[in-house]
Amino acid sequence: MISAPTVEETGRLPLVIYVLAVGVFLMGTTEFVVAGILPEIAGDLGTSIANVGLMITVFAE
Repeated sequence: MISAPTVEETGRLPLVIYVLAVGVFLMGTTEFVVAGILPEIAGDLGTSIANVGLMITVFAE
């Protein structure tokens, strides 16, 4: 049976680990960026900051 090289053999993590790490970082960052501009979004939509905060929560789910 042919197996993939291990981390011990190559000294490197598989590419998929790096892709997943970048994806998690980007997904986490989007909520923080939106939270930072919460008042502007609320003003543009004509609603309260609390309602926009709830929209971010729904988006993050």
